[in-house]
Amino acid sequence: MEVPEWIEFLLKSLNSQDQGLLCNCLLSIWTSRNHLIFENIEESSMEAVDRTRRKHEEFLFALRITDAEIQSPPPDSNSSERWNCPPTNTIKINVDASTSENGLVGIGIVARDNFGAILMASTWKGDLSLNSQEAEALACLMGLEKAQQCCFFDVIVENDNIEVIQSLRLNKRQNNYFESFIVDCFNLVTSLRSVKFSHVKRSGNRVAHELAKIALTNPNEVWMEDAPSNICNLAFLDIISPIHE
Repeated sequence: MEVPEWIEFLLKSLNSQDQGLLCNCLLSIWTSRNHLIFENIEESSMEAVDRTRRKHEEFLFALRITDAEIQSPPPDSNSSERWNCPPTNTIKINVDASTSENGLVGIGIVARDNFGAILMASTWKGDLSLNSQEAEALACLMGLEKAQQCCFFDVIVENDNIEVIQSLRLNKRQNNYFESFIVDCFNLVTSLRSVKFSHVKRSGNRVAHELAKIALTNPNEVWMEDAPSNICNLAFLDIISPIHE
């Protein structure tokens, strides 16, 4: 049995908490290996165990709070309730926005490949007076901008606001900030090879949702092939959740 098949076999036999423990063990081993090869730093086994313990505690915390923070979708919505991997050679960019009472807007963006691996994650904050729909349209625009900057040519932009996604799909416009963001999105689409707009329920957009919340206190950050530990844990949950279905 090859290693990937062995890992998949183990994941299918474990519950969510133990799946997270396995993934964090493997990640810690890989981190120790990289430290030795690239930095000539030899870690003790206890250092690797302690890192695994800390990461797993963060994972369990993310597992506990996720369901409590997810809002129930409209009963007539038939969009996917979970995050699904994009097709091979296509990058899925999930975006979300959060707003504060004092007019601040936080934007969270995460790009992942067909294995669910994080290729890019970013946060942005602006002092703008936008309603929630306008903020979500701005998030889609900034997701397309990141795709262009990162040279992602075939992308799916995914968001949990159905009105915004329908406007992007049907070219629906209004006479406000919302229209200007939609028009700018269409202008950016021409610079990419292929773009699709996808709606997912809040439960399938939790990584971008958490980044949008982080953006209000930790803005203007960009992580390439990396992300904060709580974001990585949520991304793990997206990948392993379908295994038991």
